[in-house]
Parts: sequence; C-alpha cells; structure tokens
Amino acid sequence: MKGTYTLPGVFWDHRPETGVLPEPHAYDSSIPEAGTPYCLFDADGTRRSIRLTELLDAPDRHAMENLITRLRGCDAVAVLIDYQPETDGSIQRTFYRRRVRQAIRLLEDSLPGMRVTLMAPPEWRMAA
Repeated sequence: MKGTYTLPGVFWDHRPETGVLPEPHAYDSSIPEAGTPYCLFDADGTRRSIRLTELLDAPDRHAMENLITRLRGCDAVAVLIDYQPETDGSIQRTFYRRRVRQAIRLLEDSLPGMRVTLMAPPEWRMAA
C-alpha cells in the first residue's frame, strides 16, 4: 500500500536545521526571481529570490538540485515568505518554523558563501 502514494514533505524529514531563524526583512521588489539572467538590478551584486513554497514543495533531492542550480552564481538569496499557517496552534507554528529553518540550512549548505535571508511578503494596499 505504501508504494502506491507519496507523502508530501517526506524529503524534509530528519534534515538538519539552521540555528537561529533570521528576522525577515521588508519586501524588496528589486530582487528578481531565481533563474533571472543578469540585469540592471545586479550592479551592486547578484541577488535573487525564491518562494518558500517552491522550496518546501520539492519532492526529492533531484528537484531540489534543479532549484539550487537556478541560484548558483548569486551573492545573496532572499527566501520570500509566501505562506504562513492560518492557525494559532503552537504545534503547527513550531512545525512551520522547523521546515523554514531546514530550508534555509539546505540552501546554506548547498551554496556556501552565499548570504541567505528571509523576505516578508509584499503588503497589498487598497487604493482609496
């Protein structure tokens, strides 16, 4: 029976975590997505962003390597927090923070020397 389905998130089970979860900085629209070729915004250093859901959606090592390949050659990576649990439960929040720390640690280990930060989602405001 177990061979007929796959559990989401199994790739992340038992992975090491980064020590301290960095404080997210404000959303910066000048940071292009991962895989974007060199552009005008890269004059001060190559920075790219990747969505947290993209990282956590990786089903296996091969899919993660494809994501990491898109980030090679960058000076810094901002992980865009595009998902947060809607519940106030402590177990769900603890699990979520653990997965975020695991994703950051995997990026740090796979891309040594690169600065990995968290980026808050954009604030959508209604025009009056």
